[in-house]
Amino acid sequence: MPDEIQMPDEIQMDDKSLMDMVEQDEPTGPTATKHIRHTFNAARYSFAGAKRLFQETAAQAEAIFYGALMLLYMLIGARFEHYAILTFIFLVTIAVEALNTAIEVLVDHLTNEFAEFARQAKDLGSFAVFCTLTMMSLFSLYVLYDLFFPPI
Repeated sequence: MPDEIQMPDEIQMDDKSLMDMVEQDEPTGPTATKHIRHTFNAARYSFAGAKRLFQETAAQAEAIFYGALMLLYMLIGARFEHYAILTFIFLVTIAVEALNTAIEVLVDHLTNEFAEFARQAKDLGSFAVFCTLTMMSLFSLYVLYDLFFPPI
């Protein structure tokens, strides 16, 4: 049987001191103030990410595409659920575009030369964005079909 592992004296605890820590009435974790501060900081980082994302031509083009589809939906009299689903797909598209941009930034930071891993990473990110744009397009075709060729 192996010898017991000895902890250094400065971090050894007996069972009583461990139980004292567990039975404390006051929480030892972050306070509500820290949670609120963390939430505001997270929101600030998110807005900074959105600002960075919309510096990308692709994100700008996707937003214009979404706006054009919304205008089309208004012109053809789309229903609320059509707008809601399109908006959901757009948000997924923007989220995927943000991840794709993050991949590209990291890959560009890692290598200045051609590397197969870099090409594959960028291609996969691009394909993910393509899939979400395809979803937007196919859904919009469905909306047109739904409004102009209703079931009998």
